[in-house]
This record gives sequence, C-alpha cells and structure tokens, in this order.
Amino acid sequence: MSIRSKLHFWRITLRRRAILLGLMFCGNGGYRAKYLKKAGVFGRIGENCWYEPHKLPSEPQLVWLRDNVNIATDVSILNHDIMSVMINNIPGMEKCKIRRGVVHIGNNVFIGGRSVILYDVNIGDNVIIGAGSVVTRDIPSGSVAVGCPARVVGQFDDSVKRYILQNKKQ
Repeated sequence: MSIRSKLHFWRITLRRRAILLGLMFCGNGGYRAKYLKKAGVFGRIGENCWYEPHKLPSEPQLVWLRDNVNIATDVSILNHDIMSVMINNIPGMEKCKIRRGVVHIGNNVFIGGRSVILYDVNIGDNVIIGAGSVVTRDIPSGSVAVGCPARVVGQFDDSVKRYILQNKKQ
C-alpha cells in the first residue's frame, strides 16, 4: 500500500469517527439528520428526515434518502456483502468480488426499530417497514411490509388512517 493510499485511508477513517462522535452529541433524530445532511455523509438526504441510529452504514454514500424519511433506533443499512472475503480465503475455491449496492428510500417512509435493510433495495414512497423486519428485496410504494424477510402485508393509507383513529381515542 502506498503512502498516498495510507493517508487517504486514515483521512477517511478519522472523518468517519468524527462524524460518529458528532452523532452522539446531536440530541434527537431530527438534529442527527440535519447534521448528517450538512456533513454530506449520505449519497442524498432530503428534507424533514429523522435518523435515530447512532451508527452509519459502512458506505453511506451508497444510501439515498428522499424527503420525510424516519428511521427508528438500531436500524442497520447494509450496502455490501462480505461473504466473498470468507470464500476467497478457502484454498482451491474460485475467487469472487464483494457484492455491494445502493439503497434507495423514497418519500414518506418509516422504518421501525431494529430493522435491517440489505443492499440493492429500493423502498418506494409512502411505505411503513415494521420493527425488526429484514428487507431483502424492493418494497413497492404505498405498502406496509413486516417480517423476516419483509413481505407486504397491507396498504400505507389504511395503516395511517388506523393510526390516526387510535390517536384520537387517547
């Protein structure tokens, strides 16, 4: 590894650690989203976003968040698969490359706590992802998806209407 590439590595590593340290002092998810937007961490981050996690994807520039995206605590966004590292270390096994991909999250999306979003996934507009879900494939606009792997179980509009009615009762 050349001195230039070592310096680049350390510059990136130190910037990432500084951003993570900044996340700890930002307060709520609204302030975290504004901080991440100002720092230019994600490929794109829209308006009125909420980012509750205290961690970042390994390659955040491959994550695109549109407007009004709300990400609850402990959500993991994985934009690569390092299984190839293990395979490449097996003697006599055919070598393979690390698979990576972009994660697109549309407008008006809520991702419940402790969910996992895998690489090469598009989440459409007006979507609710239930807590603890593992999103392995695209989720169409206007839907509610839950489970492991996440499957569409309902419509966004129906869930929002039901939520509003429950809030009126309280």
